[in-house]
Amino acid sequence: MKLGTALGDSFKTYFKKPLLFSGIYVAAMLVLIIFNIIILPTGALMVVPAVMLGDVGAILSVAGLLFLLYIAVAIVTGALSLGGMIKASSEVVSGHKTTIMDCLKFAFGLIKDYIILGLRVFWYSLAWVLILAMILLPLLGNAFSGTANAQAPGEMPAEFMEMMEELESMEGMQGMEALGALEDMDFDAMGSYDYTGTYDMTPTFMTNPIFGLIFLALFIVVIYRSLQVIFAFYIFYDDPKIGTKAALEKSIKLMKGNMWRLIGYLIVFGLIIGVASGIITSVLLDPIAQALSSDINGFLMWQMILGFVLAAVVGPLTILYYYVTYKGWTKEHGHH
Repeated sequence: MKLGTALGDSFKTYFKKPLLFSGIYVAAMLVLIIFNIIILPTGALMVVPAVMLGDVGAILSVAGLLFLLYIAVAIVTGALSLGGMIKASSEVVSGHKTTIMDCLKFAFGLIKDYIILGLRVFWYSLAWVLILAMILLPLLGNAFSGTANAQAPGEMPAEFMEMMEELESMEGMQGMEALGALEDMDFDAMGSYDYTGTYDMTPTFMTNPIFGLIFLALFIVVIYRSLQVIFAFYIFYDDPKIGTKAALEKSIKLMKGNMWRLIGYLIVFGLIIGVASGIITSVLLDPIAQALSSDINGFLMWQMILGFVLAAVVGPLTILYYYVTYKGWTKEHGHH
């Protein structure tokens, strides 16, 4: 499938049923919006008494609970949005009738599989890097953290001695004179002395060129492996019977020989959507927000509402673009 075909088919599919696709997106996002407007502030209010009483345990417990709730809500939102949209696009392309509720029910019934597939994707693309980093960082720290700037205990650096003399001379000073003396002091040098006789002992391995090269290599590998599994969710929701493991493997297989092609597709689509969104916002949405508001608060509120309306169009188009590209490449490579 060529780039122009993927773009054209994405827009054509969306405009066949724009209310269906945008409705699924809005319905899914409402779950997260309700959480942010109602549940999150309520939970935050529960922290206030704990803060006043200095109950650290209660503060951490409430904060941890809110974090877990937010993760759960975000997972549900993502599952409903992605799964519902793929179901809708499949039905629209096939010429079948469907509704927003039908698509959301389909996605909701597969939330468990969505989580499992998400964990598989996370492990394949990122988790192993985090584990490797936890092993490498201490080793790199021991290998590259030098003590070239260390001094014997009790031997204060010259900068520190000068500051101590300035501090002593400040006794009895008042007003602007004291402020002037403070401004002249080198607090960076003072902070670098740890009062144990060791000067400038901050680990330096993070600025070492070898560490930079290792970090760059790991970053490239993460990006590469993330792109390999980019179609895993689309494959699974297109045919749930395939299972999460097979969906991941099929995505990796589909991406063989298509990596640079996909990067080009994503860059072009991102530029088109980004430029179009910027033009629509500056030429249409911002003037409307200004016309509907009488102060800055009203302008920001309407700007946020109209921005959400724009996102309700851009979000579905993005998912459709990935889905159409996946379907086209599947037919192109003869995968079933």
